[in-house]
Amino acid sequence: MLPETARHLALWMTYEDAIRVADLKTRRSRFDRVAGEVRLSGEQLLQINEFMHPRTEEIADILPASLGRWLLRSNMAKATLAPFTRSGKVVRTSTLRGYLLLYGIAAMRAMRRSSLRFHVERERIAAWLAEVQRLAATHPARRWKSRVRSGWSRATAIRMRAAGATSSG
Repeated sequence: MLPETARHLALWMTYEDAIRVADLKTRRSRFDRVAGEVRLSGEQLLQINEFMHPRTEEIADILPASLGRWLLRSNMAKATLAPFTRSGKVVRTSTLRGYLLLYGIAAMRAMRRSSLRFHVERERIAAWLAEVQRLAATHPARRWKSRVRSGWSRATAIRMRAAGATSSG
């Protein structure tokens, strides 16, 4: 019971938000890996284009929780952001401007624990763990593994529905 719960919990806690993605895209090791993949020679320059299409929800997710909730409730704020989120953007991380844009987002990692996404995930994890405890108390251990999986699947389905509901609105 404990290993199965721990495995699912560990996977859930490793969610990737815009801050984490920006951090990964600005690491030196990534540039080295891409240079190796394209077999870059010493006299060639490497240009990396990132295709980004942030939605209002993703922007709200990286903001402090109270500000993120306000953004999602405010029609005026969403309308203000609409021109910036309507179509995708190409960010060239091999240019100073593009790199600094992603580096600035990655620098927000100190704020991750106060972000809306962190708070939402913590609430979902707490609800899931309460359900796991309830199932553990009421069901025999031999059926535990399938119950945890179905609980995990329900929680994942709820998260996916919630993400779909917020992205279509």
